[in-house]
Amino acid sequence: MGNRFCHTQCNVTHCKKSCTLPLDENGDFEDAEVEQSCAFNPAGAIFEETLEDLSLLDKELLLFCAGMNVVAVRWLIMLGADKGACDMNRTSALHVACRSGSLSIVQELLRQGVAHSCDRAGWTPLHISVFMCRHDVTLALLQSHPPLDCRTTKGHVPLDLCSDHWSRDIIQCYALHMFRNHTEKFVFDLSGVNMSPPKPTGKLQDLQYEPFFIKRDPVFTVGANRAPLIEIGARIFNEVPGEGLAFMVASGEVRDSPTILSKVLRRALLNRAKVGEFLGESFSMSQMIRHEFVNIVDMRGLGIVSSLAKVFSLLQIPKDLQKIDRLVECVAAIWWRQHDDGDEHTDSAGSLDKYLIAPLEGDQNFNIDDTTGAELKDNFNSADTLHQLMFSVIMLHWILYTAGSAHVMINSSQWLSLNKGIGSNDDDLPTDLLMAAYETIQSRFFKALAIDHSCGEADECSPCEPNVLGDLCDVEGWGWVVGSPLTVADSLKGDHIVTVSDIFSEVPLESGRCQMRGLLHPANQDKTGFADRIWLSLCRDILFFSANRGTAPYACVSLRSVELEMPRPDSSILTFVDLMSEEDLVCLPKGCDVEWESALVVVFLLPDGRWQEAALPRLDLQIANWENFLEWDATIRQFCGTLL
Repeated sequence: MGNRFCHTQCNVTHCKKSCTLPLDENGDFEDAEVEQSCAFNPAGAIFEETLEDLSLLDKELLLFCAGMNVVAVRWLIMLGADKGACDMNRTSALHVACRSGSLSIVQELLRQGVAHSCDRAGWTPLHISVFMCRHDVTLALLQSHPPLDCRTTKGHVPLDLCSDHWSRDIIQCYALHMFRNHTEKFVFDLSGVNMSPPKPTGKLQDLQYEPFFIKRDPVFTVGANRAPLIEIGARIFNEVPGEGLAFMVASGEVRDSPTILSKVLRRALLNRAKVGEFLGESFSMSQMIRHEFVNIVDMRGLGIVSSLAKVFSLLQIPKDLQKIDRLVECVAAIWWRQHDDGDEHTDSAGSLDKYLIAPLEGDQNFNIDDTTGAELKDNFNSADTLHQLMFSVIMLHWILYTAGSAHVMINSSQWLSLNKGIGSNDDDLPTDLLMAAYETIQSRFFKALAIDHSCGEADECSPCEPNVLGDLCDVEGWGWVVGSPLTVADSLKGDHIVTVSDIFSEVPLESGRCQMRGLLHPANQDKTGFADRIWLSLCRDILFFSANRGTAPYACVSLRSVELEMPRPDSSILTFVDLMSEEDLVCLPKGCDVEWESALVVVFLLPDGRWQEAALPRLDLQIANWENFLEWDATIRQFCGTLL
C-alpha cells in the first residue's frame, strides 16, 4: 500500500487519457518525473524527501497526522501551521490521517475546514479511507459531503477501491441519500457493524510491550586501564550519541543490554542534551533503551507535572517535537505500568556507580500535583490519554516560558479547548484535573521541562578541543586510504559487509554519506590514486577515522592483533596486515582444525547505536609527509601486536 502499480489490464495509453496531469502535443507527459509518478499511488504515505519544501510547522503537522496525538495537531494549528499544507505528492494532512485511521484527528481536521483535495495520483481522502478499510473514518468523511465522482489517474472512483462489503454498502447508501436531495445529516445504521477491533479481555489485558534484544559481543578487548576508553566514548557520544554508544559496546567498555546502556546514559560525563536527542529517536535501539531509562525512575504516587519533572531532570528535552512525543509517550506508558495493582517496582539507580551517575537537577521534592497516583489514573481510560495530556503540559510550559515562542499566551479557555474530547469515548477530562495542571505550570517555571534551556552541557565538561579526541591522542593528522580497502579475499567472504547498503539499514543515508567517503568510496580517487582525505587519530592501540578534524570518529580499528609491515624506501605508506596470514596455516600441525579469520577488522560506528564490521586482508594508509610518517611509524609500533 502506497506503491500500487497499474492493473494488468490497464495500459499506458489508458493511464494517460485518465490522468489529469498536463500532456504535451503528442499526448505524452510534459515532465518525465510526472510519468513516473503515475506508476504508484502515495495513498496517504509521506516521506522525509517529500516534506523537504514545507515549513517546520507544516512538516510537523503532517507527521503528527500520521499518529494518534490529536492534541499535538491542535497545538500546531494554533501556532500557525497551514491546515491545507501538502507535500510534494500533494498529500494533505487529511490524506495522512485517513491512512493512519485516527478518527479524532480526521474529525478535528474536518472541523477546521480542511478540504477534500486530490493528491498527485488523484486520490481523495475518501479513496484512502475505503482502500484502508477505515470504517469509522469513512463514515466521518461521508458526513462532511465529499465528492464521490473524483477519479484517480487510473480512472477509479472511491467505490471501485472498496475492499469489503460494509464500505461498499455505506457509499451506495450515501449516494442514494444525496440523489434524493436530502438536507438532513447523513445517518447510517451501524447495528451489527464492528467499527473497531475488539478490546482484549482476560489475560490479554495484562500484556505489555517487551522489546526483544540480542546481546552483541565486543569486537575487540581492552587492557586493565579502561579510563581512556570511558573518556573516548563520552567525547564521541557528546558529538554523535549513537556512534559513541556503539563504540562503548564494541570496545567492551560497556556490557550490551538495554538495562546497562540506560544506566550508562546517566553518566556525569555525558551531555544531557545528546542523551535526550538519542532517546527521542525512532531507532529500534533508542526505543529499547528509552523504556529502560524511564523505567528506573520511580513515579509511583506522582502526578502529571511531577512525573515529567522527575524524568526530565535526568536529560534535556530535545527541540524536535517528534522526539518529545516519543519521550512523553514512554513516560506515560511507564507511569501507567508502575501504577498497576500489585506492581513491585524498584528503582535500580541506587546500585550505580555514584561517581558516574549525574544527580537530579532542581527540586528534589516532586510531589507538586493535587491529583496523583491511583486517584489520577481513575481519570484516564488508557496510557494514550495520559500521553496526550502530558504532551500538552510540555507544550504549555514551552509557550509560557520560552522566549522564542513569540510570547503566545494561553488562557484557561484555550487550554480546555486544546484538551477537549481526549477522555473515554471522546468525553472531556474533568475540568478540575485540567485546570490543576494549567495552574501548576502557570505558577512557576520548571527547569527540567524547558526545551531551549542551556543546561545541556555534561557535568564536568571536557574543555573544547580542535579535535574531538584532543589530548587523548598519541598522534593525529591527515591521511589517505590507498587502493580499494573493501576488496576482501575469498576466505573472508560470507557475513562481512562489502557495500554501503549493508552498513546503513536503519539510519538515514544523509547521516553517513559524507562520513564514509574515505573508506567506502575508493572510486573517488584523485590522480595520485588515493581516495578522499580522512583525519586519523591514534589513541593508544586504537586507530580512529574521522571525516574532518573537528568531527567525531565514524570508524576505528584495534591494532593489538595486527602487524605493521616495514616501510618501503621513499614511501610514507603505513601497511597493516593480520598477525597470522593464510601462509601461516601451512605451518600448523596436521589435523589441527583452525578456521582462519582476519583480525584486521574496521568497525564502522553507526548513528543508531549499532556498528558494522569489515574484515580486510590489509589496510594501506598514506601519511601527509615524511616527517609525520616517521612519528606515526614509531608510535604505532609500540602498540601493534600487543595481543600476542
